[in-house]
Amino acid sequence: MNLVKRLVPNFVKKFVHHYRLQKKWGGENKIFTETIAFDAKLGRGIYLAKNVDVRNRVEIMDNSYCSSGTVLFNGTKIGKYCSIGYNVQIGCPEHPVSFLSTSPRIYRECKVSDFIHWPKDDCGNPVTIGNDVWVGSNAVILQGVTVGDGAVIAAGAVVTRNVDPFTIVGGVPAKVIRKRFNPETENLIKNSEWWNMNTNEIEQFAKNLYGRNVK
Repeated sequence: MNLVKRLVPNFVKKFVHHYRLQKKWGGENKIFTETIAFDAKLGRGIYLAKNVDVRNRVEIMDNSYCSSGTVLFNGTKIGKYCSIGYNVQIGCPEHPVSFLSTSPRIYRECKVSDFIHWPKDDCGNPVTIGNDVWVGSNAVILQGVTVGDGAVIAAGAVVTRNVDPFTIVGGVPAKVIRKRFNPETENLIKNSEWWNMNTNEIEQFAKNLYGRNVK
């Protein structure tokens, strides 16, 4: 079998791989990357640009997109209507820093691994991103972080802790810049859960919301 694989031209392998990806996740989705783990879960209306790397157990819900160069590490969960910029890294692997070595060649493959209790997966504490979240280009979101609905992460930010809903954060490490809305408007949007509505319902909600002259 290995000999047969070696004899098959690379362009044929790429064609077959692309065909399998489109068959599994195409349809309503626009998939231009060729790096998607086959245990990933994609909703409808998904856009994945070239060179997006979708790792094991990643989930992306309806109408979200990822720009080129983005890496979604194992177990990352992304809600609906999310906008992920270029070269974003979400849920980066971590290594033990209080052990003899930070190299997996030591703490995994060497016999001294008996002396450390480290998860088999370096991405053992995945990131969860809510709905309608905008992540700017070159941002990094570390493991274990939860990003609330409607949050905005500025370009180049390094997010080390949870981000509250409808909050804009930026910097290294990321800090709160401001809230997107006043409390009344935030509550109206949060309670509506408009991302679960169909297009007509969203349009009607927007008319009702902005008919109130809210800020």
